[in-house]
This record gives sequence, C-alpha cells and structure tokens, in this order.
Amino acid sequence: AKDSKCDDVLIQASVSNIPVSAAGIAHMLNGAPADAEQVTQIARTTEQLERLSLLTKVGEAWWVHRWTAEGVSRCVDAESWRHRCARAGEYRAWRVQHESHAVEDGLEAMRNFVSACRWDEAAAVATSLISALEQFQQTVVVAAVAGEVLESLPPERWGYAWLADAEAQAHIALGFSERALDRYLVMRTL
Repeated sequence: AKDSKCDDVLIQASVSNIPVSAAGIAHMLNGAPADAEQVTQIARTTEQLERLSLLTKVGEAWWVHRWTAEGVSRCVDAESWRHRCARAGEYRAWRVQHESHAVEDGLEAMRNFVSACRWDEAAAVATSLISALEQFQQTVVVAAVAGEVLESLPPERWGYAWLADAEAQAHIALGFSERALDRYLVMRTL
C-alpha cells in the first residue's frame, strides 16, 4: 500500500508543469479539497519521493523534473494519464476561483485540460484568461495564450473561432498583420 501511495502521488504530481503543494496534490487525488489528515499523509509521501530524487521541493510546493515526468507518463496508460491531467486542470481552475486568482494557475489549468483532451474546459479557461489579459492590455500574452491553445484545439470545438479571432486581433494590435491574415485565412477554410 505504501508503494501504491507513492505511485499515486508521483503520477499526479508529474502531470503538473509547475510546482504543486501537498494540499494541491491531495485535492487532485480527491477531486475536492482534502482534510488536514490527508494533506499530512501526502506531505509525508512527497518527502519520501524527494529522498528518492523523484520530487524537488520548491518553497512549500513540489515539482517533478520534466524528464522524470516524461518517464512516469510512459508507465501509465493513456486513459489514466488523461484522467490525472483532467484532475489537475480541475484543481488549477478551482484554485484560480478560490485561492490564487493567478494567471499562472489559469495557464496550467488550460494546459492540463488540453493534455486531458477536455477541449471545452480548455477553451473556457483560455477565453477567461484572454478576457482578463485584455483588460490589462497584455496583448503579447493574449496572442501567445490563444496561439498555444489553438495548436491543439480541434476547429469544430466550442471557442475555437473566438480564440482565433482574439489571436488575430492581438496580432493586428501588435503590428503583425500578416500573422493575423494567416489566422483569418485558416479560419475561412474551416
């Protein structure tokens, strides 16, 4: 059972591209905020994994090196990996709403949902991020976020046209009219 707990924690932490706290890992594993006892158990497990050099402590959070995460992903079937990514996306989206209100968590939620092939959730997070970024005139970041999600989002999915337009408009505002035109030409062929 001890090894199973280590495996669960390592796999769940591996889907995150940014550090995650023991409470965050517990939340992901539970699908909801965890109680203090569960968080303490996860914290003990993360310490074991750190001693094995599988996790790295970053402040009060934990991070899995990308090459380790890549290796872990090969040991898990694709369906389970997508499920773990979806749980991570749900946690990061929850964190944006209830704790951090941070762009970093929103970006991570979007990336996790893309990895989980949860297209509608990825598009919803991306549109929320872009709306917030536009208010703060973060045009370069708007173009980058829209472009990143559009690389994976199927064109027939909800939000694709809105995101493509947001990216093109950001490119126009930045003076990259050829990039904007390219995006609009791609949209026209769909």
